[in-house]
Amino acid sequence: PYSRVFYHAFPGAIITHRGRRFKVQSMTRPPAFAESAIGYQGGTLAAYAKPTTARYQTRPLSTLKITVVKQIDRVDDFGGGIDSKKEKEETIDTADIYSDLDNYAEKEILKGSLAGNGVINVRRSVHGYKKISAITRVELSRTELSLPAMEFDTFAFWLDTEAPVLSSVIKEYNEGVHALSHAILAVAPLFVPTGTSDLQCDHNTFDCTRIVIFDVRAGGSGTSANLFNFIFVPDGLLHCAVNMMQSCTQCQGDYGYDGGCPSCLQCGDCLKFNQFLNKTAAIHIGKRLLARIEKTSLYQENLRQQKDKADNTSSSS
Repeated sequence: PYSRVFYHAFPGAIITHRGRRFKVQSMTRPPAFAESAIGYQGGTLAAYAKPTTARYQTRPLSTLKITVVKQIDRVDDFGGGIDSKKEKEETIDTADIYSDLDNYAEKEILKGSLAGNGVINVRRSVHGYKKISAITRVELSRTELSLPAMEFDTFAFWLDTEAPVLSSVIKEYNEGVHALSHAILAVAPLFVPTGTSDLQCDHNTFDCTRIVIFDVRAGGSGTSANLFNFIFVPDGLLHCAVNMMQSCTQCQGDYGYDGGCPSCLQCGDCLKFNQFLNKTAAIHIGKRLLARIEKTSLYQENLRQQKDKADNTSSSS
């Protein structure tokens, strides 16, 4: 996509091309976007580099800010939630919740907005980079950059992750939300025709409140809109993501390491370079989210239709 040069070939970056190392000297400014946010008008984005013998690698320091511009669809969860009066009277023991989180998910689920989709504004900026030793992988230094941000509107869907409850219960809550976002991207091709360059997620790992999956193309490509239709169905998108994390045979024996592997969580275009991932926390968060999804009227209606269709098929045969 058009932003690849901006985030991987910034001034000072060390890149490798056909086995040769190059250092980026300069780059053109990002193109100006149209007011309609359907694309950008004119201009080219390119980097200029020359061969180098530097014995270090570079990693960009970037920020990603996502703002909901227009909500089109919304799914609320009003069933099976915590009664407001009862919640004031009883104090929840967070230690008990963490030790038996799966059972707690069935009886203590927050009411309110569960999911939605619509138009979002994505603003990305690179504010610097760090040099990393190619031998020891130790950070050597950091350099600040002053580059204009790239901003565009696109289509997305989002899922609430119960931050008021889980952030104080699960120590690696933010890493779990990040990992669950990766898992959803990993199983997306099972439901809609898509590739790694079509969808992206919010890679924020600080004060996470929701999972956001959006189209990489400015203006939207329709991929996330189609994917949203497979959330509130039996054996849907989230169920497949949780099952994939639980059944991954490539990293089950990696005791002491919970960052997943390329077969389940890790992806090549992660803005955090596959750091700050926690599969165990992601499974707990995913199970709680599934419990909320299964209580919605939309899920119950789709389940009923699926059963009716199966009954009609069996009776006709």
